[in-house]
Amino acid sequence: MAVDRDPSGHPEHHPEDRPEDRPDELVARAAGTLREITDAGWIRARPGVLERVRRTLRPAPHVAGRHADGRFTVATSVLADLLRRAVDGATPARVLDVLTDVGPDAELAGVALRLSVAYGSPVGPDAEAARAAVLAEVERTLGTPLGPDRVTVDVHISDVHRPAGGTSPA
Repeated sequence: MAVDRDPSGHPEHHPEDRPEDRPDELVARAAGTLREITDAGWIRARPGVLERVRRTLRPAPHVAGRHADGRFTVATSVLADLLRRAVDGATPARVLDVLTDVGPDAELAGVALRLSVAYGSPVGPDAEAARAAVLAEVERTLGTPLGPDRVTVDVHISDVHRPAGGTSPA
């Protein structure tokens, strides 16, 4: 058994020196404890687990697109991710949330963006760059030329963050 002395002169035992505290023994004891849980315990845990899965795997409405061979659909969750990436690449603003509004016949009716702008960055140009990036990505993804008259893009500034590098503009 390894013994060290602390400054007071008392021996100090290392946890790995005791058989019951070795990693393989700890895992074996934890597994044994889990096996002792009753069915009622597992039933109590199940709704919480199922709720987490439901939140993770949520169905998303689809939006219609068109190409030369006809019509297709894209899940709004996929479209929202594409829009987030497009805006992140077009402006120093950070996308906090993307919401899509799907109208009749699965046509995209609108997009709402929540953004965080960099401190000192001009809000108007950032919002316009975000709006233009959304319209361009919607047109690229769905294959139909869209303008602000066909799809409403609302931009909401919800936060202000420090620009990359942590310095504020003079």
